[in-house]
Amino acid sequence: MAADIQNVVLAFGFPQVPTVITQEPFDDDPSHYNQLCSYGANPDNHDLCRYAEDLQYRDIQFDLFQYLLPVCLSAWQKDLMASHKSAYLGFAEYFVAAQAKHHGFRSLITPFQYTAVSDFMWHTILDKTDLERELSFSRSGSSPYSWINAICSYGTAFPSIDALWSEWWSCGTLGRACGVLQYASVFMYPDEENPIFAEWTPENGGGAPYLWETSGHIYDQAWLPENVTFLRSTFTPGYVKKSVSMAARLLRENTTSPIPELMVADCEARAAFVECRIEELIKYLSLPLGEVRD
Repeated sequence: MAADIQNVVLAFGFPQVPTVITQEPFDDDPSHYNQLCSYGANPDNHDLCRYAEDLQYRDIQFDLFQYLLPVCLSAWQKDLMASHKSAYLGFAEYFVAAQAKHHGFRSLITPFQYTAVSDFMWHTILDKTDLERELSFSRSGSSPYSWINAICSYGTAFPSIDALWSEWWSCGTLGRACGVLQYASVFMYPDEENPIFAEWTPENGGGAPYLWETSGHIYDQAWLPENVTFLRSTFTPGYVKKSVSMAARLLRENTTSPIPELMVADCEARAAFVECRIEELIKYLSLPLGEVRD
């Protein structure tokens, strides 16, 4: 099921531009409100960035928020799905930070609307994962970093990581199978031995992704407790082994890479290392990113 912003618009009852704008701008310049309300589906990145700052640092005008939230979500989707530099680079970082601060804006919308927003976001993340086909990366900016960071951001705002995770780790598509191996490789191998992510270099960057890093300026919010509890009860060395084997079976006839079979062969011997890495990740996700970095 591909993410469709029209499902969010429908859940919000096709909101209209408010007749009066009383939102207080963070930078004292309200000009971006008229711009955002005038251009709808083609908003300017700078205007969106300014509105995302308003959401994070100012009281929120409800009817303006109802109208602009689908606009913001659509821009976030375009940023995540972009194959190269996004037109909304920067905005998404501020937007997910505002989401984390307000727990997905749960207090401003109905449970039905909250579920529509949550579903749209995790389906978009899966849409991005579905595009994966590679099992070798040697530089920064490669696609896995974006959706892995998006998952981490999602976990700070919506208590439904179980839905996203279960769909992803069931390996229902080639892309999700590749994504499972990409993610699992970080648990199975030290950074300098990872067969999928080449070690970091000053020239190209790269290296294994940090699985606790978010896609935005989220420093004071940890993962929601429900998400940490799910991960603690689900993500075990046995779960990793089973999922890696499932992914390898799906990819066996669809890739010439030796990495799937290598990872299957290595699972048993690396179980203790995987267990330590899982505990480390759960500990980090239980803390605000600022504390982890300190």
